Amino acid sequence: MRPQFGRLIIVVFASLLVAFLVGGCGPLAVPMVQRLTPSEQKEVDSIWRNMLQPVDRTDPPTLMDCLIVYQLYHRGVDSFHARSVKQTPSGKVTMTIDFDRDRPSDDRFTFKLTRWGFTIREEQWSGNQVFQAIQQLAGQQQVTQQGQQPSPTSQPSPEAVEQLERRWKRLAAATQPAGSLPNDEHHE
Repeated sequence: MRPQFGRLIIVVFASLLVAFLVGGCGPLAVPMVQRLTPSEQKEVDSIWRNMLQPVDRTDPPTLMDCLIVYQLYHRGVDSFHARSVKQTPSGKVTMTIDFDRDRPSDDRFTFKLTRWGFTIREEQWSGNQVFQAIQQLAGQQQVTQQGQQPSPTSQPSPEAVEQLERRWKRLAAATQPAGSLPNDEHHE
């Protein structure tokens, strides 16, 4: 085995491990596609060009490996649309993810609950709202009174910590039977 190939295997394995540990249970760990920086997009475009020139350059197992390892089924794509369905006692939940690299304002995550063909509840969030919620839940984003981001070295205020704790308590309560926890509320 050539030394460069051995190093490549180590780099790929380490990257997969980091992606798995950071990304949660799977590569698409959040209901939205991450936008790439121009240099990251250029790197992904280069991978596609190299894999497909000539078009039969990679055999099917290697092509699948590339798509999985480099997460090309969602990373750096021009558009992405996913739909998932879950039957619940309250009705059918349908969730969709819509992403268009050229139209960021159209990125959406939707939730729709239907029963007997009638919409009972429908919610929609922009891509920015999804990523902002993730940052907030991780305690990584606080907003000052003036609506500006605090400096990276500043500590969260006691009020911000208390607000985050309340949010996590609401999240935990929402997954338990209604009325089973004290202060069970629909919205705060």
